[in-house]
Amino acid sequence: MKHLKNFKIFEKELTYIKKNIEIRFDVEASPHAMDRKYRHGIEKEELIEEGDVIDLVERSIEELTIALMQNRLNVDERFVLKDKDSGLCAVCLIQPGDIDFNLTVITVMRNQNFRTGEDQFVLEI
Repeated sequence: MKHLKNFKIFEKELTYIKKNIEIRFDVEASPHAMDRKYRHGIEKEELIEEGDVIDLVERSIEELTIALMQNRLNVDERFVLKDKDSGLCAVCLIQPGDIDFNLTVITVMRNQNFRTGEDQFVLEI
């Protein structure tokens, strides 16, 4: 990029987007994710509530959108959402839809020390 700045043409603003870009997510859980909410037990404090997962996804939407636009996250690539406070982790997948993206929660768990592959995108909220 240093070389390009030497040319005057690259210093000129060419255009800007007049309308806001909206990226929408349709969120669903896989049957496996629904089964795994009991993985830590059936007591209230052990159970992974559906609302907890929805809250985690909702809090991550803005950062996921930015990660997609910055090419840090790819469509059709598994990634992990992690709540720093509760240790709730959700393994997810984003796929393109007709006019939106489909975000599927594949599995959920509570694990403060959850580890992934080195190249897997992890978003800590």
